[in-house]
Amino acid sequence: TSQPSHQPPASRKVFIPRSALIPAPVKTTNFSTKQIYFCPVPNNRYYNPKIIASLLKLGAPVVAGNVGLGLMGLIDNAMVGSLGYVPLAAAGISNTVYFSITIFGIGVLMVFSANIAAEQTQKEAETENLIGASLLINVLVSIFTFVVLLIVYHNFGIFDQTDTVTNAALPYLKLLIYSSWPMFLY
Repeated sequence: TSQPSHQPPASRKVFIPRSALIPAPVKTTNFSTKQIYFCPVPNNRYYNPKIIASLLKLGAPVVAGNVGLGLMGLIDNAMVGSLGYVPLAAAGISNTVYFSITIFGIGVLMVFSANIAAEQTQKEAETENLIGASLLINVLVSIFTFVVLLIVYHNFGIFDQTDTVTNAALPYLKLLIYSSWPMFLY
């Protein structure tokens, strides 16, 4: 019996007619008359460049905050990396523990940014009540996160690290824990 060859087939030139590369105008009820190069732009009420620009302007601070939060651990590890593997392991486990717990609080509090922005666009009197309620929940979430971080700090042995890594990680984790208050209240 002959066994199939596992070699790829010889390359063949594919002929594409020139008329296929020239865009053609499209006129339908769902799209405006435009030259289609990659994707047509829908002509509907949801595509409004002013609304998209205002959404990007509104979301830019949230995106910048999340990018900064993620880069903080990366920069910490980059700075500590030249000190050796024990400090790098300590910074890595501390950042992982810290961000794994604080991401809960950040996710809860991001909801309020969107709700307050929606209320302000409608110019309703409920905005002040919403800001007050979000501040109260912000304080409660920061207290909850702080307590959970302290519990993890005092039970750091559950991560089964060596004594040298644990001894190097605990002071850094303690610093991160106490920095969570300003982060959440900001």
